[in-house]
Amino acid sequence: MSRLVEASEIRRFPVELRAEGRTITGLAAPYGVANDVGPFVETLQPGVFAKSIAESARALPLFANHAHDQVPVGKASRWTEAADGLYGEWLMDTRAEAREIVRLVSEDLLGGMSVGFLPIHSDWDNSGDKPRVIRHEARLLETSLVAVPAHSTARVLAVRSAGEPDDTSTRIVATPRLNEFKAWLASVR
Repeated sequence: MSRLVEASEIRRFPVELRAEGRTITGLAAPYGVANDVGPFVETLQPGVFAKSIAESARALPLFANHAHDQVPVGKASRWTEAADGLYGEWLMDTRAEAREIVRLVSEDLLGGMSVGFLPIHSDWDNSGDKPRVIRHEARLLETSLVAVPAHSTARVLAVRSAGEPDDTSTRIVATPRLNEFKAWLASVR
């Protein structure tokens, strides 16, 4: 096995997302899962992004489908490292494009998540039929919502608007002109 410094790469990972008004939460990168990415099999070790998120990942951009030539649709607001992966929370922009992305997430059309990163420390094993790499440290560059993630288990769990209760039977809908309408309706009867 050897340690290498490598060029920037993009990997798609499973995601469980919840959009809460202008906030999306999800699993950005699973840890300890061997993932066949085509030319090799890759495993991200727990803590692979620990240094990166501690130093600079707070406001990393969120894109749709790695569209780096477009304005991001959101930015990271919080990261949580767990034994099974890197979880994040992204604040969505208020532009129409970002609202459309939240709609696509809510309709399971963008149910996956992908991370763009720069590998720093990796161990390669070329002894089998296909090379294997274990990522020990990488610099997180961005995250993206994608339609087809690398892992087939990617799925959206829930989509909610800010302030919307979990039980939709108790949903409160703002009706600022309801009394005016009732008064008008009574006057025409």
